[in-house]
Amino acid sequence: RLGPWIARRRTADVQKKYEEIGGGSPILKWTNLQGELLCKQLDKVSPETGPHKHYVAFRYVDPLTDEALQQIE
Repeated sequence: RLGPWIARRRTADVQKKYEEIGGGSPILKWTNLQGELLCKQLDKVSPETGPHKHYVAFRYVDPLTDEALQQIE
């Protein structure tokens, strides 16, 4: 009961804050950038195991874990 009440109470404030930073959560953008940079570094220090690729998965929002696992397979 408490969770939905908190969510309703915070929704407008959270939406406003996301609008201030570009309209949505920056987590996917930064996660992809981090993965790309990590792969570039791995390609430099360990080219024999490359090329390296990163996969992003989130528990509650896209891309979900099942989607990432399908990409890996």
